[in-house]
Amino acid sequence: MVAISVDLTIHGWTVARILRDRMWSRSRYATTRVGELRTAYYELLATSTAPHYSVILHGVSELAAAEFLSHFGPTLENQFRQRSR
Repeated sequence: MVAISVDLTIHGWTVARILRDRMWSRSRYATTRVGELRTAYYELLATSTAPHYSVILHGVSELAAAEFLSHFGPTLENQFRQRSR
């Protein structure tokens, strides 16, 4: 089983807050809707720290990774990126 870490916009966690507080060291990101992943039969598992979830991939291959990434929009610049805190 292979899982990918994701953050969801849930109560109190907007995209801006996630980018600023959790992804501050990342220069780029991409988004999708939970419904799109669920429609494609991906399982989302809540972890112990909101807004973090794990998405279970359909397999361990480049094809499985490409299929997963096909559900996301273009990569965007993280306007909240910092080199260090």
